Amino acid sequence: MKNALFILVASAVFVIVALYFEKTYVAQGAHACAEGGTPTLLLCWREVLVRSVLHLVGSFVIVLLLHTSKNFLRLSLVLSLGIVIMLYFGFQEFYIHPVNYDQPFFKSVIDFLVWNIPIGVYLVIQATKART
Repeated sequence: MKNALFILVASAVFVIVALYFEKTYVAQGAHACAEGGTPTLLLCWREVLVRSVLHLVGSFVIVLLLHTSKNFLRLSLVLSLGIVIMLYFGFQEFYIHPVNYDQPFFKSVIDFLVWNIPIGVYLVIQATKART
């Protein structure tokens, strides 16, 4: 019960912070366009850093959810779910964001890695534990 409550609170905090940051990010991009420029990959290094940290926190929330779901589901299903989530992030970063938001390829690579490395490490550790 404590784990579920912690994950719920952590998820809520993450969503609130992410929505606030996304609003700020879009507003600064609109400001750059209004001045005759275009938003670039590195609109501001702080924004890229904060965005990557938020992606990393979101990735850890997903890892916590996968770990908690291990109590209710078979390990093979949890590993499959993790792989599906990683594939979705690939689709999101390399298709949806470039097509809908003109996201540069380099940023897609950074976001894909930040999302998937913690999830992938968790899945490898769990799969290795299951084999021993």
